[in-house]
Amino acid sequence: MRLALLQTASDASEAPSARISRTLNHVDQVAPGADFVVLPELWIPGAFALVTAREVAAPLDSSVLDTLRNIARTASTWIHAGSYAERTDDGRTFNTSVLIDDTGAVIATYRKRHLFGFETGERTLMSGGDDLVVVDTPLGRTGIATCYDIRFPEMFRLLVDRGTFCAADSWSNGGKGGRVLVMAPPLGRCSWVDG
Repeated sequence: MRLALLQTASDASEAPSARISRTLNHVDQVAPGADFVVLPELWIPGAFALVTAREVAAPLDSSVLDTLRNIARTASTWIHAGSYAERTDDGRTFNTSVLIDDTGAVIATYRKRHLFGFETGERTLMSGGDDLVVVDTPLGRTGIATCYDIRFPEMFRLLVDRGTFCAADSWSNGGKGGRVLVMAPPLGRCSWVDG
């Protein structure tokens, strides 16, 4: 299994449209040599650019995801499209992970359950999801989680109870604390965590 874990530099000096173009070109270059490509959390606006995330939020039938689906189909590779600022018909914004299979089909979406922040951060600008998502992938039965979710071991116990032995995490920057959490139970029962 050849994984391509892509990190995307993101700061206010680069417009989201330029980041999209740069990142899609990078994905297009690495996808033919990988079985599975993984993008980071909120790579379009930048992980902590939450106001920008609300501004660039789009439905899941966007041109960005269409392009990633075409790349996956052409390269016959799976793409975890990182997380995406999803705008729903009722105007809410979610931090949504999108999983695309090697035929270009979106086979799973996961709306981040545990939003970072208390009186600030994601919690003030986004809605949290409710569902646990488990999907069969070439890596095995995989549960999808995003960043701050990892601080809630009960979620991972529930994923394991649903037959998951893998956990996917689109982490923008785990830091030292993140590395410790990745090694913590119940994650020790997972066969892989990208962080």
